[in-house]
Amino acid sequence: MKNRHGAKRALSLLSMSLLVTGILNFVPALAAEQESAENKVMKALDETASKRPIKDKWAVVIGVDTFKDSKIPKLRYPAKDAQDFAKFLVEKANFAPDHVLLLLNENATRNNIVSSIAGTWLPMRVLPDDLVVIYASTHGSPSELDKGGENFLVAYDTEQTDLFTSGVLLQDLAPTIYRRTHCDRVVLLLDACNSGAAEVGGKGLYRSTNFDPMAIAGKGQIVISSSGADQRSWESKRYNNGVFTRNLIEVLAKEQEKADLQAAFDTLKDKVQSEVKFDRQAFQTPVMHSKWEGEPLRIAAKPVSPRSVPEDESLTYKRVLEMKAKGGDLVKPVATSSSAPVAPSTQPVVTQQVVQQTTQPVVTQPAAQLTPVVTQPVVTQPVQSNYSSTPVQTHSKPLPTGKEAEMWLKFQNKNWR
Repeated sequence: MKNRHGAKRALSLLSMSLLVTGILNFVPALAAEQESAENKVMKALDETASKRPIKDKWAVVIGVDTFKDSKIPKLRYPAKDAQDFAKFLVEKANFAPDHVLLLLNENATRNNIVSSIAGTWLPMRVLPDDLVVIYASTHGSPSELDKGGENFLVAYDTEQTDLFTSGVLLQDLAPTIYRRTHCDRVVLLLDACNSGAAEVGGKGLYRSTNFDPMAIAGKGQIVISSSGADQRSWESKRYNNGVFTRNLIEVLAKEQEKADLQAAFDTLKDKVQSEVKFDRQAFQTPVMHSKWEGEPLRIAAKPVSPRSVPEDESLTYKRVLEMKAKGGDLVKPVATSSSAPVAPSTQPVVTQQVVQQTTQPVVTQPAAQLTPVVTQPVVTQPVQSNYSSTPVQTHSKPLPTGKEAEMWLKFQNKNWR
């Protein structure tokens, strides 16, 4: 009996042990299966991200060729490059004029750039199914200038000795845009070079080897850089643009809505390499890095659900066009932005009054008064010439005789006493 009871108990313990073992093995397997299912769902969502139609499109276009810090060398064409690229986006790539923010020179401060990307502009407008394009033409600092070995986009007010607090960290651009807008369609176009010693015609000179587009791109984002890590980005000898930007615009404009960004880049790369080698006997090879998967991105595709936005004081391309229509300078929006909103109908009247006042009393009358004053004493000098000749004429007279001679002698003796 005892043996039978012991056998039963042993069998019961064995069964319970097998049951517990099975449960313990089943739970991880179930969790792994659930995790695998979730991964499949996320992967499916990621795979369809590039297949979703673009609902609306936005761009921040930056161009800086003059800098507040005199230690940072000036460039020649970045402001014009940015202006031309913004014009292309509006006229050829189906971007609404008030969906393109244009920051040139004095307006391209660090605060304005960061605010437009992560603060009050893109985050207040962009939705997840939109497309965001960031274009920047300026200097890019070499990693050697920063203690942390990082690269910065040089803004108008960037200080060469304090890049961390006054520059825009390149590696943060893509992830910041994603965090702030939740948009997984972001294209970064960087015509930016280091701010080291420049060779004439070189846009900004040697890039740091740490300036790697692969380190800048994030998930669902594309980065195109104007040159390789150890190359210069050149300004053209044939036209008033950088070689990269001019060819980028021409290649994308040729195909317009059909322009596949990857295919366009291949053509762009060949054109830039060919022109720089022929004109400069140098090498410039644009670099593209993409984590994009699925259907190719067409930057000029028409948005399926464009949205209107309320007008504000932002320097959008729409406002810039309005300023240009009123006689403003497109390359320097700072000077025109303050004058554009002021009653345009009164501007011609004010201008005429100012011209009349300045020309009549200030220019014409003083000039007429000064002319005789200057010419009489300086040119003719009547006083000096007459005064100097008087003694000569006096001594040249014949000496007096008779009583006149006596009176003359008395006069002379009196004067010499």
